[in-house]
Amino acid sequence: MGLRPRIGVLALQGAFREHATMLERLGAEVVEVRLPQQLDGLGGLIVPGGESTTIMRLAGLYGLDEAIKGFEGAVFGTCAGMIVLDRERLGLIDISVERNAFGRQVASFEADIEIADEDEPFRAVFIRAPWIRDAGLDVDILAAVDGHPVLAREGRILVSSFHPELTADTRIHERFLRLVRDVQVSGHSKWSSIKHKKGAADVKRGKLFSKLSRAIIVAAKEGGPDPASNLALQNAVEKARSYSMPKDNIERAIARGSGEGSDGATFETVIYEGYGPEGVAVLVEALTDNRNRTASDVRFLFSKHGGNLGATGAVAWQFERRGIVLVEADDVDEDELVLVSADAGADDVERDGSTYQISSTPESLTAVRQAIESAGFAVESAGLSMVPKTTVEIADESVAKTVVRLVEGLEDNDDVQDVFANFDIPEQLLEAIIS
Repeated sequence: MGLRPRIGVLALQGAFREHATMLERLGAEVVEVRLPQQLDGLGGLIVPGGESTTIMRLAGLYGLDEAIKGFEGAVFGTCAGMIVLDRERLGLIDISVERNAFGRQVASFEADIEIADEDEPFRAVFIRAPWIRDAGLDVDILAAVDGHPVLAREGRILVSSFHPELTADTRIHERFLRLVRDVQVSGHSKWSSIKHKKGAADVKRGKLFSKLSRAIIVAAKEGGPDPASNLALQNAVEKARSYSMPKDNIERAIARGSGEGSDGATFETVIYEGYGPEGVAVLVEALTDNRNRTASDVRFLFSKHGGNLGATGAVAWQFERRGIVLVEADDVDEDELVLVSADAGADDVERDGSTYQISSTPESLTAVRQAIESAGFAVESAGLSMVPKTTVEIADESVAKTVVRLVEGLEDNDDVQDVFANFDIPEQLLEAIIS
């Protein structure tokens, strides 16, 4: 997951230390949560087993019940934690739970259970365990014992009636950490899709093609005209293709960069780093023939929209360069897309609303895109992106507008090639701002 995820474990009562140990084994930073303010900055929260009535009473006493209801990260409830999250209590997942369904303490047992998407059974520990009595239509049942559901997910909420923290098998906690990552990147992924559609509109006035040509010229100048041996050129061409830039335009840009003209020599790559409202990290990649002009423009835009330009290294560490392919999700066979992508070298395939995001190393981007297109999937865009390792949640509409205006203002600058930011704005709010 890149930068260590910060995961909270509700530490009011129950087996919170065992969860903490498991998470630390997987590289997470663990925060024991006893007060509402300790939820700030967390990517996920685990509500452990224990005694559900006691957990609810203490959570109410400290104001954590309402704070957990308002928490927007991924949440995992185990055993009593599953009871706490059900529709009759905190209401975070549409299930009702039968308490002590498998028997009291003396009836505790272990069982090998088959879990969806797992090749090997999981040895589960059941202690005074509940089961799911009934579940809403949007709840995915992932495992059952004797026909009774014991592992389920709805959106960002995962629940189990057993204790995965009491085994040496880390797969359930790994599943939760993947969910944490998916929840964190979803708003950013939606922005990537929107940005590509906005870029397609820019083609009509020629502005985007000019920027794409500049990137190809510089890449060819610095690394030679053969995309097969020049990764930067290969990726610049991939990005141009994703915006339907004509083949002739691409070839002319390569020729100009490799010696037929002097354009490639006049531009240099400059990276600007800064912060937007609420501490949103912003990374700006520019190709300029006048450093002073571009720096002045970028500094002005940061200042205008409530941010500030920082020093080199201020925010770059918060991002990871990845190859990203976006595929329209309509009528897509997800299993086939995952198989094709994995065979081509992709690391991950995730759905975000109406789009699938396929991620890979930069070196595998071209092969992944070609494989996906050859399999008949509609590629919405493909290119390199600086993917944030953590995100900043923005729920206030006025702040969200300011953040988006900052990014849009930077992107409109003629010298700016790409803008990357680690904001996470809810999809509905983001669409309302853009429209």
